[in-house]
Formats: sequence, C-alpha cells, structure tokens
Amino acid sequence: MSLASARLRALSGGFRLGLRTLRSTGDYLMPLAVVPFTTLVLVTVFAHGGRRDLSGTAFLAPALMGLWAMSLYVAGETVDSDRSVGILEPALATPAGLGAAVVGRVLAVNLVGAASFAESWSVAAVAGGRAPTVAHPFVFAAALLATVTAMAGAALFMAAVFVLARSARIFQNSLSYPFYLLSGVVVPITLLPRAVRPLSRLVFLSWSADLLRAATAAGRPTHAGPALLGIATTGGGLAWAGGLALRAVSRRVRTTGAASWA
Repeated sequence: MSLASARLRALSGGFRLGLRTLRSTGDYLMPLAVVPFTTLVLVTVFAHGGRRDLSGTAFLAPALMGLWAMSLYVAGETVDSDRSVGILEPALATPAGLGAAVVGRVLAVNLVGAASFAESWSVAAVAGGRAPTVAHPFVFAAALLATVTAMAGAALFMAAVFVLARSARIFQNSLSYPFYLLSGVVVPITLLPRAVRPLSRLVFLSWSADLLRAATAAGRPTHAGPALLGIATTGGGLAWAGGLALRAVSRRVRTTGAASWA
C-alpha cells in the first residue's frame, strides 16, 4: 500500500470514528451548549448599546468560537486518549501517522458542528427581535467551507503541540479567548492596538470573520477572493507546520520509543 493510500484510509477512518463518537457520547459537541448563551450576551449588549444593526456579528462570533473550541477539544482528546491507553506511540510510528486521523475526526465533528450557525442565528432572531440576514448565501457557504477546512489544519498543528507536551489541558484552556480577541471574532480588528493588527492577519479566523460579516451585509462583498486566499494560506500554513512537527515526532518514536519531549 502506498503512503498516500495509507493516509487516505487513516483520514476516512478518523472521519468515521468522529461520527461514531458523536453518536455514542456527544462529548465533542459540548462547546455547542455554550453558543446560545454567548449569543444572548452579545445580542443584549448590542441592543442596549443601540446597535441592533450588528445582529450579524451577534450570531457569527459565537458560532466561530464554538467551532474553534470543538477543534481544540477534538485534537486534545485524540492525543490524550491515545496516550492514556498506550497507543499514541504506535499510531505515530505507523506510515500514515497520527495527523490524517486527527484531521478526519475534526472534519467530521466540525461539519456537524457547523449547525452552531443555525443555533446562534435562531437565538439572535428571537432575542434580538429581528432575524439576522445572510445577503450573500454563496459567499457565506464558501467562507464556511473554507473555515471548516482551515480548522482541520489548525487542529493538526495543535495535535503536534499536544503530542510534545505531557497534557493537552493547559493548551486547551489557554488557546481560546486570546485567539477570539486577536482574530477579531469578538471585536473588529480595527479596534485592536495598531501594533497588534498585523498579527491578526496570521490567524485564519480573522479572514473568516471578515468574509462572513461581509456575507451578512447588504453591500456587495468586494474582497471575497483575497479573504478566501487568506483563509487557505493561514490555515494551510498551520497544517504544513503541524505535519512537519508530527513527522519529526514520528522519527523520534521510531528511534527512542518516546513521543513527548516535555
């Protein structure tokens, strides 16, 4: 079997495992339980601030936050659970490696988790008294698909970090709200300090948030192409870096039998 075939089988196997986990436990979807409450907070803040026109942001931000939290959770749980039962090192030593399986699981969970947009839209419509509009559905769909794919690339990078550490919990707890702020998901990038803004463009969520907001606005999106390229470039860069790190760890496992350097 060729290496490409082995990785494709690992990817499809991870995808099926992600779906089975959703059916059996639903743990991966726990971040979605937070989405309605986050949406309600944002809708209330915007309403009391006299900015009901920002209802689009009120339903986009919680959904993006939910997808990011799910990606963190899946990547961390995959590494920690494999480590706890003693199969992490054998998985890393296989020709396909761990990365394809992680990407498959994250894709499965996030494709289902994309329902968070419908969830937050419904809460924003009821709590805000007016349903948020998606003026450009095709742009919205393209941005959402690109974002889900980039999430898988980010999860691959995070899985590499989790493998090198003894526990994923610390990183799972610290890689949430800083990214929400840096990427402009919660507040526009233009409100961040000027020195920080260039860093925001290195986070794919900043491109995702901008394009999704443009898809909910009445005006024609003029930067859809560059935004999609930004999502693909930054998400792909994370996937490339994560793949390199996992290959380095795989070589270490085959030499020493140990994965963690912490």
